[in-house]
Amino acid sequence: MPTTVSQKNQKVRKSPAAAMQEELSELAVTQQTKREALLLKLSIAGLVLGITVAIVAFFLSNNTDNPLNQRDAVIVALIGNAITVASGFVFLYSATARFQRFWLARLIYTQQSAQDQD
Repeated sequence: MPTTVSQKNQKVRKSPAAAMQEELSELAVTQQTKREALLLKLSIAGLVLGITVAIVAFFLSNNTDNPLNQRDAVIVALIGNAITVASGFVFLYSATARFQRFWLARLIYTQQSAQDQD
């Protein structure tokens, strides 16, 4: 059965979502990079380490009567809190990096398709 012109046009035309999905699979935009995986692992380790340091410092400060040792333990607890906060921000960055890359690719694709239609 010979194909007609309308059947050829239907085969060529794709929905914008399908065309975008096809181009994204060619670009491998949504795959996680080695750097992101490393940052994610380091941030999780930093979160655990920071919380552990803060808890240990709490017990150190409670188990002594010497104010000098208590102040040292408070400083160590603040360092643990700083590690936890910094690791939290790194975790948020690495967790959202793939979404940001996909969003940027979608934005570029929509701008290119708008230019192609003009």
